[in-house]
Amino acid sequence: MLNQIIPIISAAGVSIAIVMIKGVGDASINKEIESKIGAYNYDFIKTVGLDVWNIVEEKFRLKEAVGKFTDEKIAEFNKLIKERISSISDEDIEKVRQAIVGEANKGKKELSEDITALHANVTKLTNDDASLVAENTSLKQTIYNIQNSVQTVSTTTQSTPGV
Repeated sequence: MLNQIIPIISAAGVSIAIVMIKGVGDASINKEIESKIGAYNYDFIKTVGLDVWNIVEEKFRLKEAVGKFTDEKIAEFNKLIKERISSISDEDIEKVRQAIVGEANKGKKELSEDITALHANVTKLTNDDASLVAENTSLKQTIYNIQNSVQTVSTTTQSTPGV
């Protein structure tokens, strides 16, 4: 009798284990699929966001004044991305815009530092140039004064008889 019960119990145990493993496996697969879909959606939204960003940048490029159009640019970005991805939430738009702004601005700090250094060099060269021009003018005046003195001495010695 025990020989008849053991195969039934082991078959039931194996069936339960299979159901449990399948449930855990299905949950893992579903999470992986959701993760991949989420990554795909993020990549898609980011790509669309970059396209929209470039459109907005081009639209405001010629009007650019420091900080003047920031609110208009944000509103334009939000409007255009909503037109292209109607299901996107305002929160997701904000996240995508901030990610794109971060990428777009990552080289601006170095560029700003380079411009500041270049400006300092131009200022120094301008000051050096002004100093050299003043020195040149002073030297020309000194040469002129020496030439006049030599000419006066020469004229005086020529007009003095017996010298």
